Amino acid sequence: MGIHGIDLTYSESPDEAFSAETLDHFDALLMDGNWQQNGAMPAKQEKALLEFVANGGGFLPIHCASACYGKSEAFVKLVGAKFRSHAGEVFSPNKTEISHPITDGYKSFKAWDETYVHSNHNDDRTVLQKRDNEPWTWIRNHGGGRVFYTASGHDHRVWDTPEFHDLLKRGILWSVGDDARARLEALSLPSLKFARAQLPGYAKRKTIEKYQLPLSPEKSLKLA
Repeated sequence: MGIHGIDLTYSESPDEAFSAETLDHFDALLMDGNWQQNGAMPAKQEKALLEFVANGGGFLPIHCASACYGKSEAFVKLVGAKFRSHAGEVFSPNKTEISHPITDGYKSFKAWDETYVHSNHNDDRTVLQKRDNEPWTWIRNHGGGRVFYTASGHDHRVWDTPEFHDLLKRGILWSVGDDARARLEALSLPSLKFARAQLPGYAKRKTIEKYQLPLSPEKSLKLA
């Protein structure tokens, strides 16, 4: 994501991530983890998250995030639905909205994933993808902020696909809002270019067939 101007900071602590002090440093919060499926979100964390989004922050609950904090009505409403059950199979989500910036020109992918089924569906969402008739990827607004959810993302079979990376990138750039996206566009980040090569790859015993062409110091600083 870095070459697209998206700087990710990782934490395994909900108490750290869902705090006003932490969120004040970021344009969006991406959540992918399992916490308290049948429990309530701590009141202080819930308040910090809801206020962050209402005040213009982006929120991207991914995959199993919809299974968290099932007793917190406000959290479930913020996500847009609540995980109920799943099996697993190879499938490709179908686009239901083709004109939205997230899905305009987007090409889906086929991979094994958990076949999520949800309950407590909100009626104030825009569904971007479905699996059969099940809403799969959607967006919604909360106050001045934006929420993006996709049920995709159980393991590396999805996370390793370039198309899933593209979906997340599109979701992030939409969720941060117009002002943050305009600041990113104003940077005019350089595109990385590559050349063909035949170099020994000792680590994996596989020949390296391309390398990145060098950037000027000025362009390198933009990516840094």
